[in-house]
Amino acid sequence: MPNKKWSVRLTVADRQRLLNITTSVSNPQQVKKRALVLLDSDESDERYPATASELKLKTKLTVNAISIIKRRFVEGGIDAALAANFLRKRKCTATVEERIYSIYRSQPPKGKKYWSYQDISSKLVSDGLVKSISCSTVRLVLNKCRTDAERIRTHKRVKLDMNEKQKVNEILKSDSTSAHVKKLAQILIDLDEGCVGKPMPVEWIARERGIGTNKIYRIKKRFLESGLDMALNIAEKPQYHMQLDDESKLIIEALLSSDDEPDNVKKRARVLLSLDESNGQKPKVLVNVSESAGMCRKTVQELRKRYIRSGLSIALYGKNPA
Repeated sequence: MPNKKWSVRLTVADRQRLLNITTSVSNPQQVKKRALVLLDSDESDERYPATASELKLKTKLTVNAISIIKRRFVEGGIDAALAANFLRKRKCTATVEERIYSIYRSQPPKGKKYWSYQDISSKLVSDGLVKSISCSTVRLVLNKCRTDAERIRTHKRVKLDMNEKQKVNEILKSDSTSAHVKKLAQILIDLDEGCVGKPMPVEWIARERGIGTNKIYRIKKRFLESGLDMALNIAEKPQYHMQLDDESKLIIEALLSSDDEPDNVKKRARVLLSLDESNGQKPKVLVNVSESAGMCRKTVQELRKRYIRSGLSIALYGKNPA
């Protein structure tokens, strides 16, 4: 699609003003370049305007930027063309800022210690105040009104108490603890501000411990939100033991012998039979089940969770039968 041509026609006063801008020492270089674009694009008094290629060579601006400067002049005048931000609508108004602050001061969502930037932005969208807002905008608004103590908490600083330090040191000295858990414990010590008051830089920790910076931030988040055991991956995780009742077994047997059921439903039924732990029988290893069924291990785990939480119909069809 060809670009629309924007005709620039300057008055005598406009040209004099732009000339003064280009010769002034106090004006920024970018403003002078925009003024030169307008001067060389002038079509008044039967002048021949410079082409976009010529302006590009002279001002070192892109063709798209030159077109935008012309459009701004036609739509808003010289001030709009020379401005860095042209009629940019401010998304975060005073009302939105007040709402962000009130949400931040309110009770956090269930299961969390405080409001995250993502939770606040989602809350604003669900309330209908904005169509969309980024986490960075929420952070900038909160930085203007938070106290120093709140900034420390938001920046996720790790502070181990005496019991946690003792537990971490025991893990590091233990011979039975895995190397992975010891590495996580050492990272928490590097991040600790409890005694020294100044943790090691994240880049240094990533280089010395052989771990990515994103992983370090996740460890900090787990420690602050869920505690030391979750940060070290030693907390007890829920175990899903699946036991098929007699009715479910009859339904699965009838389903496997039927010719009307889809193949993917029959595949899920075979997986459920392989994972059955009723009558004291030992289920097959999860890896073997996933390989024989042609599914990934995560899909097999999700199928088992669905049966335990919602029943056979949800596990097989994803919904209750009509």
